[in-house]
Amino acid sequence: MKTIRPIAAVCAAAMLLLTACGQGGNQAAKKNDPENLVGGGAVIDYTEEDLPYGSTLVMDSEHTITAQYDRRYVEGGVVDVMIRYYTAIRNKNADEFHAVQFPLFNDFMLNSVLKGEYTDAEIVENTYNGYKSYNNGVDFDFAFLDVTSCQRVTVETVFETYNTPIVGLMDSLAAEKNETPVSERVQDFYRLTVKRYLTNAASGVRNETDIYLNDEILYVLKDGGSWYIIYS
Repeated sequence: MKTIRPIAAVCAAAMLLLTACGQGGNQAAKKNDPENLVGGGAVIDYTEEDLPYGSTLVMDSEHTITAQYDRRYVEGGVVDVMIRYYTAIRNKNADEFHAVQFPLFNDFMLNSVLKGEYTDAEIVENTYNGYKSYNNGVDFDFAFLDVTSCQRVTVETVFETYNTPIVGLMDSLAAEKNETPVSERVQDFYRLTVKRYLTNAASGVRNETDIYLNDEILYVLKDGGSWYIIYS
């Protein structure tokens, strides 16, 4: 079930009022006609597009892990592949983990970065154990995933792990394999920041908990009709 959390209207209005003041107050306010006056002040006219990320949050419990995100920025395919990625880690399912990886980057990671010393199965196992250790050594589940930001990837977007533009890196990898450049074949490409809340395995908890990890960066892209993950 998806539910939309109420917008903090007072905070949003205050933010917009400050913005209007900083710009001379002539961009957000309506004309001072009688219909637009409340208590002697001008009513602020704004749309959802004027509000920052997080103003129209959806609580999505249709998946195996509950997720929260701003419905204006995050589309369904992005959520689906994100949930698949974290579910694969939780279930230690190497095949599913491999299936959601963007093939170009996954091959680069396994063969060039890790020099063939690790398999997808070993990466999943190590990742699982890292989360388990953070959960006080107890087998864990993801209670809640909060997508705290989502930006569209551009040619200038820097892949922090390698301090290089991620589109340029992907295009270089494609060129090595004589494939069409990623910049020419991918239209949907996003950078997510995800806060992950943990709970004990089989606890059934599906909301925020006291154990959480902030700000994992995931890149999500659609290629050939399928969505993929690039983890940082």
